[in-house]
Amino acid sequence: MNIYFAACDENGGIYRYIYENGALSFAEKTPLDKPMFISFDGNKMWVCLKGDMENGENSSAVSFDISGGKPEAIDGEFSTEGLCGCHIASRDGDVYVANYMSGSVKKLGGKLDVHEGVGVNLPRQDAPHTHQCVITPDGESVLVTDLGLDTVFIYDRELNLKSKAFVPLGHGCRHLCFGEGGLLYCVNELSATVTVFEFDGQTLIPLETYPTLPEGFSGKNTAAAIRIHDGRLYVSNRGHDSIEQLKIEGKALRLLSSTPCGGEFPRDFDITPDGKLLLCTNEKTNSVTVFEIDGENLNKLDTELPMPNPLCIVFRV
Repeated sequence: MNIYFAACDENGGIYRYIYENGALSFAEKTPLDKPMFISFDGNKMWVCLKGDMENGENSSAVSFDISGGKPEAIDGEFSTEGLCGCHIASRDGDVYVANYMSGSVKKLGGKLDVHEGVGVNLPRQDAPHTHQCVITPDGESVLVTDLGLDTVFIYDRELNLKSKAFVPLGHGCRHLCFGEGGLLYCVNELSATVTVFEFDGQTLIPLETYPTLPEGFSGKNTAAAIRIHDGRLYVSNRGHDSIEQLKIEGKALRLLSSTPCGGEFPRDFDITPDGKLLLCTNEKTNSVTVFEIDGENLNKLDTELPMPNPLCIVFRV
């Protein structure tokens, strides 16, 4: 199995590792200037590049053929028509990018939708800040989170707006993951909470919002990534520098455990498809830490992968 990491640095790029028989081995680095996020569409890998925001340079998206494992560049660069493209999603030839600083979502070769408004949690919500675009499992809709507006936008595949849903004011919705039984989970960056929604394919209905940090923590913190595995939600917290596990109990959540991430600022993490390992990208310590999953326990291993400013991890079986 191939594992790809986006290392968002001028001297960074896409790092490929091979996971086999429980061991990780380095394959190669594909140099790129500040890659932010990775998405797959068949044998094509799409990567969004941050661009030079200080000079007003729009972000771009590039694609690679990964049929042989090693990324081979194809198609050239496509503008996202916005600043700081931070997330990309692709399926069946359609590609969507969330432009964080411009508060917009772009379908490559198609529509650009620019959000308007401000939030209540200043200065972080001084403007719209789109953070993620996700194609629904049925392929009928595109969900876009806007941290600046506490809003999840539900579009059709041409970016025509179908409906909106909201997390609590000031919480700052960031990333989504789908559960079973029509449930959707949204991690809220600014409050380090998770909002549970019901999704019927057209609209999102908020149910309840749950804290992800242990009681008593009062330091600065922002939540980042969210994943689901074996009846549990996992959330990374930056500042607290930890991975939290929350038990899914019907439509409710219960905090189970908190594990130090082994670095600083855990931007992203994911669980290997065999359910054995959790890999965590620590943005500020330029490392990827590795944990063995033992039931409800995360046991840190000695394995550590060095790379500059790792932001994103994706698996390719």
